[in-house]
Amino acid sequence: MKRMIVTLTALVLIMYANTALSRPFDFEKDKNLAVETVTISKTIDGKETNIIQVYLFMEYILREKGLTIPKSSSNSFGFLIPKVINTDYFTNLSRETFVIEYDYTLITGTLKSEGKEVESFVDFHHDGQDFGGRSYCSDCGEPLAYGVRHISIDNDAPIWLKNNWLDFSQDFMLDLKWLCEEETLAFKFQKE
Repeated sequence: MKRMIVTLTALVLIMYANTALSRPFDFEKDKNLAVETVTISKTIDGKETNIIQVYLFMEYILREKGLTIPKSSSNSFGFLIPKVINTDYFTNLSRETFVIEYDYTLITGTLKSEGKEVESFVDFHHDGQDFGGRSYCSDCGEPLAYGVRHISIDNDAPIWLKNNWLDFSQDFMLDLKWLCEEETLAFKFQKE
């Protein structure tokens, strides 16, 4: 009985320590944990000017660092955070949004149900809306694999990357190729 009490006490202490060590993800504190960052630039008055930075985060890395991730989307494995770094560019164009042209996004990984490697696709979720996926049929009831998103220049909401079928505790490879303000936005990430 005494041994069981000691064991239970140790488990409670471990659970408390893990809770005390974890903290919520904070973009400003944790942006260095992005697995990749892409900077979108435009030529203004003959000079190359950075206008947007897009950060790619993988949830498993953030969890390993003791961070909790506020979920707004189930089955997500990562997220993008686009940040406008030059609001003057958009103000001069009288715009309050920037444009992302998304397309079918390939992901390769291990199927949860069968344990075999497969190619699949990524769904996305942003500001309460699903988009992306695999459908090229506009009246099939699924979000289209390609399209255009207009995102507020003061956006703070992540673009969640989702897939219902893959086991993200296993190796996987993401290959995202979009356009942002007509410039290439590409991320290639491999978990090994």
